[in-house]
Amino acid sequence: MGIVLTTLQLQILSAKAKGETSAEIARKLLGKNSARPVDNRLKTIFRRLKVDNIEDAIKATIHELGPPKERLDGITEDQMRIVRYVALEGLSSTQIAFRMFFSVSNVGYHIEQIYAKSGCRSRAHLIAVYLKHHAN
Repeated sequence: MGIVLTTLQLQILSAKAKGETSAEIARKLLGKNSARPVDNRLKTIFRRLKVDNIEDAIKATIHELGPPKERLDGITEDQMRIVRYVALEGLSSTQIAFRMFFSVSNVGYHIEQIYAKSGCRSRAHLIAVYLKHHAN
C-alpha cells in the first residue's frame, strides 16, 4: 500500500460522497462551525492522492486498498449499525456502546466480527469499503 489516509480523512470523503456540505461535516466530525478545516483536509487528501475531485479520491482510495473480500454482506443488523456509526459519524467504541446500550467489549467483539466478515483490517479500511458500496 502506497498512500494511507487517516480515519478522519476517510470519514470526510464518505460524508462528501453523500452530499454533505463542508460546514455540516465540520460540525459533525470536528465540532466546529467553520467549513475551512474540512476544506483544508480535502485539499490535503487531493494532494496526497494526486486527484482533484471527490469521485477520483474515492476511486484512488479503493484502488490503494487492494482486493480483499471487501464485502459487507453477512453482517448482522447491529453490526451494520456499528459500521454506519464508524463510517458516517466517526464514533469510538465507547460512544457506539452508549448509543446502542451495549458494553464496550461487546462493541469490540462486533467490530472484530465485522473485520472477519468484510476482510477489513482497520476502521479506515472499513470506511473505505463502506464508501465503495454506498457512495452512489
